[in-house]
Amino acid sequence: MIRQALIIEEGSGVSYGNKMVPKGSLPLDGLSLAERSVRNLFAAGTEEIAIVAETGEDWYRELAAKYAGLRLISAGESIVRLSGSALVLHSDVLYEAAALAILINENRSDIQIVSPAGDSSGLGRLSGEVLSSVLLPMEINTTIEEQAVFMAKRTCRIFHGSPFVTKFEFDDETLKNSGLNVKKFDAPTTDWAMFVLNNRNRTFMDFTDENSNHDNKYDIVIGAVANDDIVLLFRDFSNGRIDMNALANGMKYKKLSNQYSFHTEKAIKYLKAVG
Repeated sequence: MIRQALIIEEGSGVSYGNKMVPKGSLPLDGLSLAERSVRNLFAAGTEEIAIVAETGEDWYRELAAKYAGLRLISAGESIVRLSGSALVLHSDVLYEAAALAILINENRSDIQIVSPAGDSSGLGRLSGEVLSSVLLPMEINTTIEEQAVFMAKRTCRIFHGSPFVTKFEFDDETLKNSGLNVKKFDAPTTDWAMFVLNNRNRTFMDFTDENSNHDNKYDIVIGAVANDDIVLLFRDFSNGRIDMNALANGMKYKKLSNQYSFHTEKAIKYLKAVG
């Protein structure tokens, strides 16, 4: 049984009520997302929870003071010390209490909670409905070594330890001959923008839309990664400050990296680890 958990607050926060706030502080039925996760974890048997915050330390410090067994770790601290297995949660995701209980008692290692109503990263997303959660492995890869190194170092700034990159071989001919359902964006087009927006939209429910993958209809999705600059453009578009043409034009001048996102076990089988 897993007795400890990490809740991760990444990035610079989100705009809420005309100010920037940590994502985990967003309210739902009178309780923040992060505090809801804390309560569900303790109720499921977790004994120790650490929150690693890149932003919003003051808010999280107040939250930590309310619960015994909950501690705040600044992203600038030298190391996060844990012994044994731990659950890792994102601060802005609504996790089903029953799913957390399953994970805590799960014997397998290196698994992830995903949902048919999940976002593009495979994590359960916020909706008005109860999520039907399952356990599946997931791989996200890039062909750009510099990007892989950057993401490994960024992860270690949160979890600490030594960054490393695992190399895989993947034959692009597989995309044509394997029967995999592949969605590929050769450039950051308006279709790509809508695909990313739809998969990040917490209220988007039209899973039949070809520009969404909430239902994992696509085994593999290939395209640019939406970095922080792109996210700001998306926010302006979602808030009505810019139209789709302005969004598309803005994307042309942003430095983008690429991603091969493997969404099904069928797709992952075509990856071969080589180093």
